[in-house]
Amino acid sequence: MSATPPLPRHDEARFLSRVLTVAGVFIAVATVWTLRNLLLLLFGAAVLATA
Repeated sequence: MSATPPLPRHDEARFLSRVLTVAGVFIAVATVWTLRNLLLLLFGAAVLATA
């Protein structure tokens, strides 16, 4: 018997791909949301500074 591990089945590879896709989308949304909040904070600070 060989000591090499068995190759992942098609279902496992598809599941891993789905998980990585969901994680990537989540990270992208969180990044955009954070940048949006930072821009709003900077805009609010600029408005208060000019008032």
